[in-house]
Formats: sequence, structure tokens, C-alpha cells
Amino acid sequence: MPGTARGVELAKKKLSIASAFVQKGRLGDAENLYRNCIASLQAEMGEDFELAMMCEGLLGQVLLLAERLSDAEQCLDALHKRQCRVLGPKHPHTVVTSGNLATVYRKQGQVSRAEESMKACIAVADSSPSMGEASPEGLASRSNLGQLYLSTGKPWLAQPLISHVFEQRQAQLGAGHPLTLKALNDLGNVYCGLGQFEEAKQLLSVCLQVRRNTFGDGHQDTLRCAHDLAQAMVGQGAHEHAVAVLEECFAKHQSIAAEKADSNNAQGRQNQTAEALMESLSVAPQPATENGDTNDEYLTLEGLQSMHALGVSFAALDRVGEGIALIRRCCAERKRRVGELHPDTLQARSSLGACLRLISGD
Repeated sequence: MPGTARGVELAKKKLSIASAFVQKGRLGDAENLYRNCIASLQAEMGEDFELAMMCEGLLGQVLLLAERLSDAEQCLDALHKRQCRVLGPKHPHTVVTSGNLATVYRKQGQVSRAEESMKACIAVADSSPSMGEASPEGLASRSNLGQLYLSTGKPWLAQPLISHVFEQRQAQLGAGHPLTLKALNDLGNVYCGLGQFEEAKQLLSVCLQVRRNTFGDGHQDTLRCAHDLAQAMVGQGAHEHAVAVLEECFAKHQSIAAEKADSNNAQGRQNQTAEALMESLSVAPQPATENGDTNDEYLTLEGLQSMHALGVSFAALDRVGEGIALIRRCCAERKRRVGELHPDTLQARSSLGACLRLISGD
């Protein structure tokens, strides 16, 4: 087998392993494999080679899943420009990258920019003979726009989009496929947003059970679904049941964050020899970051959502002091990560203000 063909086959095997890593939540391992594939394929075939660009797109998705939004934006923006030049703006791969880039904008709080890009993706997919509204690209674009409407409090706009995505994915992929479960989770959130809490609970309970059986209790998709189910319980006024779910959910998020912190500290210990050498050469090492006695900086964005929701539920059960403590932590961490004016930060500040007013009696 020629060297080029061997390199491509090896890259495909690595991509299969990386995909399995993503499913198991091992994003760091997946990132390393994708970067290895990109480097080898670009060295052998050039940066315009289609498989190399596909690997870059997968890397961007992993960075997005890992909530490294600046890194994801940089990766996906560079790839999108190259795909427009090499493949054209209406190629399916270009549409997928544009949709992922729009999701980055949504998570960064750039709502108008995200909405404009997502609508453009739908228009391109629907008008393309090689895609169409039921294609993977068309469904992903609708899913992205539906999630944007959900996150901005417009469930009535999200409903037709998410319902269509769920019906198509169930028919095409089956009820237990991860993409079908994602659409089912989103549909449950639509009903919750519309105030149809019993319907939301039924859908989210089914989704949660399947995800637990498939991925385990500590998987990010399972935790996300548990959080959403708790929100439906809150909508029904069942705060005690919601707190039980959220406490379990947040405890798992904290456990994951502690593991990340331990891993980071282990890496720091490996650098001690280098720091000692720097001191002997009169070069001062960089000061350590003060993290306090929590691992909040290692929580995912979903972990912060669970922290906020648990704090609000505590307050609803007259455990206002516990609620304020959690919401303060959430507010501080969101401010550090995404800034004072991001919608998530403003939400936490509003909740904190409401809790403080409960104490003051205003």
C-alpha cells in the first residue's frame, strides 16, 4: 500500500477511536487524536485535503463540547474560510462548520449574530439538491436555531423546529440514537418553556432513563437531562423533588470538577523540578492561581446551571442562606468566564437580588 493510502487509513482508524472517546466524555483524549490526525494529514496531503478539514471540524466540535469557546471559534472560523474557498459556501461540510460556529456565538451571548447565521444555514440546506430539510445538515441547522430560541425564552418559535427534528431523527436513526435522544431532550424543554410541565416530565423521564442505561449517571448528557427534568418539577411546584434531583446532579458535577482539579495539580507537581531549576537560575516562576476551597473554575457550564438551579430551589424552600451562597458562587464564576453582561451572568445576578430581597423583606 502506498504511503499516502496508509496515512489516510491510519487517520480513519484514529478518527473512529476519537469518536468513541467523545461518546465516553474523554474529550482531552479525543482532542489529542484529532490534532495528531490533522498534523499528519496536512504534512502529507496539505491543509486543503478534505479529510484533514473534516478532522479540523471534529476538533472544533470537541473544543465546543469542552466549552473552550475562544479556541473553538478560532478553529472553526479558520476552517470555515478555507472550506468556502476550497469546497464552496454551499457544500454540506461548510454548512456544518457554519452551524457549529453559530453555536459558539450563541454560547458567547452573541444572539443576533448566531440567529442570522443559523437561519442562513437552514436556507442553504433547504435549497440544496444534495441536502434538503430532512438531511443531517438541515436537521442540525434547525436543532441549533431551536436551541437558540429556547435559551432566549421563545419556546413557541422553537417548537416547530424541534418537533420536526425529533420526528425525522426518530424515523431515520431510531429511538435510542444519541441524536434522537438529544432532540427528545430538547422537545421536553420546549414543553417546559410552554408551561406544559407534565408532558415535559414524561419526555424527560424517558430520555433520562435511556441515557442512564446507555451512558451512565455521570455522563454530561445524562446530567443535562436530569437538570432539565428538575426544572419541569420546579414548574409544577415540586421543589423538594427538584432539590433531590439537583443535589445528586450537582454532586456529580462537583466530583467531575474535583477530578479535573486533581489532574491539574498532578501536572503542577510534575513542573516542580522545572520551577526549582528556574529558581536556581534566578528566574521567578509564575505565581499559582488562588482557587479558594472550591473547584468552581473546573465546573462545566452545565455544572454552573445546576448550581444556580439548586440555589434557586433552596430559596423556594426557605433555605435562603444556602441558596444565596450557591448563587453568589455561580454569579462570580460566570462573571469570570463570560463577563458581566452575558445573559447567564445577568440571570444569576437577578436571582441573587431576588434572594437578598427575601431576607430584607422587600
